[in-house]
Amino acid sequence: MHAENGFVKILPPKEGVLGRPVEMMLSHPFSLNEFEYGTYTPDRLEVESNKPEHFQRGMSAKGKQATAFRRQYWLNEKGNLCYKMFLGVDGAEPYEHLNGELEPV
Repeated sequence: MHAENGFVKILPPKEGVLGRPVEMMLSHPFSLNEFEYGTYTPDRLEVESNKPEHFQRGMSAKGKQATAFRRQYWLNEKGNLCYKMFLGVDGAEPYEHLNGELEPV
């Protein structure tokens, strides 16, 4: 089971740039914090971490080291929240790690 906590900060638009800048800060229970940056448009949110300074590992963190992460969120034609997450470890290119569709109950 995996869980994470965090915040998404949608910043004011920049002149001449499509979409609004986004900062996402996440904390994972396995002793990792990550900072992602990207853009928000009315139909899509995309953020990524791809630099060593985007990740903070605690002293108890074990295993492979996350070196890249990309997330995509959007609403589909049914109005459900969809997501794809791509993970790169130990310097490798990100690969599709998780995906899903959430529908209201």
